[in-house]
Amino acid sequence: MVGGVDLGEALIPIRNGSNSIDAAFILHQSALLDALIALFELEWQRALPLRAAPRPTAHSDEPDELTRELLGLLAGGLTDEAIARALGLGLRTVQRRIHAVMRDLNAVTRFQAGLEARERGWI
Repeated sequence: MVGGVDLGEALIPIRNGSNSIDAAFILHQSALLDALIALFELEWQRALPLRAAPRPTAHSDEPDELTRELLGLLAGGLTDEAIARALGLGLRTVQRRIHAVMRDLNAVTRFQAGLEARERGWI
């Protein structure tokens, strides 16, 4: 895989299996570099965006206002404790609501939940 390319030079890191070695090949303008650029361009054209398939949820498509506020605070990077204070709820209530939203969005991580919520227009 071409590590960096500038149509005139390319840097190809040397790897040994999963281990990285502190060395690299530098390719200058040549037929090999042209071939690597052509391969990259071909693969780039064939590529598809990384997106999870839409998953149906058992709940309503639109979240309630409290859930929207919760998602906004999560997106702002607040901790569960700070969200609980901001919403005037208990910590366990906030944690249960976060887990429910993640389940509704079929997300394993908060990051995935944020991406899915954004995709659905919830935040």
